[in-house]
Amino acid sequence: MEIQFVGPLGKVTGSCAWLRDEGRKWSFLVDCGMQQGEYDAPRWNRGELWPFKPSDIQFVILTHAHIDHSGLLPELYRQGFKGQVFCTRATRKIAEVLLRDAARFSATPYDEGDVDRIRWNDRKLKHGKATPLDTVSARV
Repeated sequence: MEIQFVGPLGKVTGSCAWLRDEGRKWSFLVDCGMQQGEYDAPRWNRGELWPFKPSDIQFVILTHAHIDHSGLLPELYRQGFKGQVFCTRATRKIAEVLLRDAARFSATPYDEGDVDRIRWNDRKLKHGKATPLDTVSARV
C-alpha cells in the first residue's frame, strides 16, 4: 500500500491524500481540497498537478466540509471520477452550500451543475454493514 500526501505540501490549503495499491487494484482519496492564495493554485485547482487520474479513483472519504478539503470534488467528477463521496450528513449539507458558493467565482474551474454531479454517500451505517474501507481491506 502506498500513501501519497499530494496537498498541501509546503502550503496551507489543498488537503488531499492518495491511498493506493496497484497490485490489488484499489485507489481512493481522503479529501480533495481547493488551494487558495498559493502560487500554483490555478493549476492545482484545474487538476493539472494531480499525480493521479480521477477515473482511477474508486471513492473519496471527506473529513469535513471546508473548501480546502472539499473544494475540488466537482472538478474531480468533471475529469472522470465516477465513485462516491463518503462523509457525515452534516458534512454533506455544509459542503454543498460551500461548493455552490465557490462555483460562482470566476477562478473556480467548475459550475453549480458540476456540484450536482457529486454522488454523496452520507447514510448512517448500521452495525454489521460494510463501509468503503471494508471493501478495500477485503482485498488486502
